[in-house]
Amino acid sequence: MPQISTTASIDYVVEYAPPSQTAAVLTLLPELLTAPSLPSRFIIAYAKENPSHILAATAVIPQLISTEWPGFNLHCHVLADFRRIGIGSAMLKKIVSETLSWGVPYLHVASHLEDESAAARFLRQQKFIPSSNMHHFVSNSHATLPMLDRLVKALHRSKRIPAGFVLQSLANANLDQVAALFALQFGRPLAYAHHIVQQALNDPLCNEFSLCLSNGQDLAGFLIVKQGQDYPEVGYWVSDPTYRQGWPAAVLLEGFVRSMHDQGRWHAAYSCNDKTVATLNIAKKSGAILTAIKRSYMLQLEQY
Repeated sequence: MPQISTTASIDYVVEYAPPSQTAAVLTLLPELLTAPSLPSRFIIAYAKENPSHILAATAVIPQLISTEWPGFNLHCHVLADFRRIGIGSAMLKKIVSETLSWGVPYLHVASHLEDESAAARFLRQQKFIPSSNMHHFVSNSHATLPMLDRLVKALHRSKRIPAGFVLQSLANANLDQVAALFALQFGRPLAYAHHIVQQALNDPLCNEFSLCLSNGQDLAGFLIVKQGQDYPEVGYWVSDPTYRQGWPAAVLLEGFVRSMHDQGRWHAAYSCNDKTVATLNIAKKSGAILTAIKRSYMLQLEQY
């Protein structure tokens, strides 16, 4: 049954969206346009006196993520003018009830949020807890490149880097291997991984500076570059689980920073999840400046 609520400013209804409202929902949740799968239905809130006036939308992507805390991804957006009147809480209550009926133990919000953001405060109020921390760095190659150069040379001297592994442009890599590693790392379908990698390479900046590390047979890792808000940014920085001793991350980052420096681009941004400990340690040792730590969140449904 639709849930009807009244506030001092507006009466609203929370219910499942009819198929005719799908386009409007995707306007509020544009990230779903590139999702590996879509839910069978969405939940919306609309103005009681004007059902075509959608105030908010939410959806759960029915793809299991996280082996430690298995659950689905939650997406939600409430228009700014209609926040803090209970719409988000009402939609979450409805979607938690549905997800519990599927036997799914957790909901995840994969976006990494600043602690004081309105979204993070709302999630904490709803009993979500942090699930991972993303460390964001900005490097100046004049300071970073010498430190990374020394680190990579030390790894070579200690023979921690296996013979035969060399950097090459991602555009010239075996993209089947890259997509397979992407799918493994992020738990996404292989077709989706192929799409993301190829779409990234269509961007000239990505095509020029993205790298992979291979010995001609095995892929140790890859690094995909995108245009960030202020500087070129590492969008994906991935090492094969077989080689997660830190050296692929170091070699890839040194190669990226060096190629940027050679082109007169001295600043770059990159980030690292605290669950990839070796890669995070490389980032911290690179001489870059830590600019922010943002968190993703999860909710144990039985405790809601």
